[in-house]
Amino acid sequence: MGLVLPPFLSSWVGKKVEAMGIKFREGTRIVSVKPEVNGNEQVELELTNGEKVVADHVVVAVGIEPNTNLGSEDGLEIDRKLGGYFVNSELQSSVPDVYVAGDACSFYDTKMKVRRRVEHHDHAVVSGRLAARNMLSSSNVDGSKSSTSPEAFHHQSMFWGDLSDQVGYEAIGMIDSKFPVKAYFKQPNGPPLVVESGKVPQANYIDMNQGVLFYLEPESGKASSDGYRRIVGVLCWNIFGKIPHARNIIGQNFAETETDKLVQNFIN
Repeated sequence: MGLVLPPFLSSWVGKKVEAMGIKFREGTRIVSVKPEVNGNEQVELELTNGEKVVADHVVVAVGIEPNTNLGSEDGLEIDRKLGGYFVNSELQSSVPDVYVAGDACSFYDTKMKVRRRVEHHDHAVVSGRLAARNMLSSSNVDGSKSSTSPEAFHHQSMFWGDLSDQVGYEAIGMIDSKFPVKAYFKQPNGPPLVVESGKVPQANYIDMNQGVLFYLEPESGKASSDGYRRIVGVLCWNIFGKIPHARNIIGQNFAETETDKLVQNFIN
């Protein structure tokens, strides 16, 4: 979650999950994995700090990396920075008759005006459908070139996660812990508490059980001279069913005071 949540919320989540009995080993890596010596079908993990951990089950979560071996031999351009096959906004690769969708493509996002590679189920489904439509519309049944123009990909994918029965979220757009964030957290009494990147209130306890986070375009993290900011991502924290509201504001510029009004669509 460190790649998704801003530091102030990531720290809060860590403490909450630890209170549920989950133990974190930070600043260390696994050196070796082998059957436990007593032969009781457990697994022993040795860490770089010298600690040995015996477990019943081990879940390996190491992320994914696009396999570009197939296309590299056929001349498909590879995005060396983001990974995956380099495609245009219509998901067409450097080989005109080849289209790429899902995690394997680095595409130009016409809404956000940036190149992206997205690793979400929703993105794979929607981009796959568009790639198929664009392939079918590129030529007629007799093989002649079609007059139908391909459609650019502009869908902003959503994703979700549950960390426990007490912590869950839904998100859409460009969600990155490195981006400036303006968050609103519902409080037991009174208006939502506003927390911004670099301006975390100094208090023994801040209620972050429920709220909405607006991720701001990095270069406009500070309000511009006219007081506007561009929202590039929205994360609903323990608030569900609000993605349609979030989709309506993604990519738009809002004045500082307008974000205070936007939150009313998420926190009742």
